Amino acid sequence: MRKNDANRCSDVLELIHTDICGPFPTTSWNGQQYFITFIDDYSRYDYLYLIHEKSQSLDVFKNFKAEVENQLSKKIKVVRSDLGGEYYGRYDGSGEQCPGPFAKYLMDCGIVPQYIMPGTPSQNGVAERRNHTLKDMVRSMISHSILPESLWGAAIKTAVYILNRVPSKAVAKTPYELWTSKKPRIRHLHVWGCPAKARPYKPNEKKLDSRTVSCYFVKYSERSRGFKFYDPSSRSFFETGNAKFIEDVELSGRESLRNVVFEEESISIPTTGHGHIMFDDTI
Repeated sequence: MRKNDANRCSDVLELIHTDICGPFPTTSWNGQQYFITFIDDYSRYDYLYLIHEKSQSLDVFKNFKAEVENQLSKKIKVVRSDLGGEYYGRYDGSGEQCPGPFAKYLMDCGIVPQYIMPGTPSQNGVAERRNHTLKDMVRSMISHSILPESLWGAAIKTAVYILNRVPSKAVAKTPYELWTSKKPRIRHLHVWGCPAKARPYKPNEKKLDSRTVSCYFVKYSERSRGFKFYDPSSRSFFETGNAKFIEDVELSGRESLRNVVFEEESISIPTTGHGHIMFDDTI
C-alpha cells in the first residue's frame, strides 16, 4: 500500500483540494497575477486557472464544477481550502469572519466545505505541495529558455498538463488514467520553450508567402491536438499541428542559466483591535 492510501478518497470528485497562489511580481502575458488550482484527491488530476484577482475564485469554481460534473456524471462532495477571504469570507467591522459568496455557494450546492486551521498549511498538503512543484517547474522551464518571464502562464499550464500525464508517488496510475479511465498519450510531449518551425493556418495565404514561421513552443492546445507557439517577430501567438520542433539545441544561449524569481509577493495583513486578522478586499 502506498503512503497515505488509507486516507485517500476512493473515487473522483469525493474531495477537491483548492488553493490560490499570488500575486506574482511579473504579470502573465494577459495580465493575470494569480493562479488557482483544483486537485482531485483520488486521482490527483489538476485543473489550473489564471486569474487577475482572488475575487474571481467563485466564478472559476463554477466553471470547473460545471465541466467536471458533466464529464464524469458525478457530483463534487467536499471542497478543502484555507480560511482565506476568497474562500470563506471577509472579516466585518466587529472582527468576525462571515461566510461570503464562495462559502454560501457551496452550501447552496450541498457541497461540504473543509477549512484548514490557520497556521497549519500541512492540513491542505496536497494543494500546497502541488503549488510548490508547479513554481519549481516554471522557474526551471523559463531559466532554460530565452523566453520572457511574462510567459509564466503558458509555462505553468504546460507543467500541469505534464503532471497529469506522468506517474506520481501519490497514486498507482497516472492522474489522467484515473480521471478519464484512458491511458495518456505522451509521444507528443516536447521541451517547453524550444525553437520550432511552424506553419500557421492562413486561409488567404498566397503561393509566394512564407510557409513557416520561426517561433517557440509554449503550450499544448487545450481543446485540440495542436500546439501553441510564440512568434517573437510579431509578439503574437498562434496554434497549429503542423510544426517541426528543434529540441537538440542549447536554449539559453548563455553559459549560465537565468535566475528566475517566481514567488508570491509578500503582503502584510493587518490585525483588528480584537486580535483577528483583517483581510484586505483589494488583495
